[in-house]
Amino acid sequence: MSLLLRTDHCEIELDDAGTVTRLTSVPSGREMLAGGLSPLMQLVSGDVVTPPSSASLDGAGGLTLAFGGTDTTVTVSVHEHGTHVGFEVTGMSGAAPDGVQWG
Repeated sequence: MSLLLRTDHCEIELDDAGTVTRLTSVPSGREMLAGGLSPLMQLVSGDVVTPPSSASLDGAGGLTLAFGGTDTTVTVSVHEHGTHVGFEVTGMSGAAPDGVQWG
């Protein structure tokens, strides 16, 4: 799975592990992802931060992230707009973390 999201100003690409692999300026074509790859979201439980291990699309604008070493899955709705992309946690199953961290 590769998910390409596009606004008037940028393109964001996610791979099948829920990692942002590309963040590109549409007008200039310049890569803006500084320092390499970045997970879209991570679980935070105490001092432990867990990146996603897999991502899948549900066909209705939803992205499901699974987190290796846990039984937690998170469903995220994705909305493309002209100026931005919106991500919203819409569901969670398994053990609830203390929080989530975007990026």
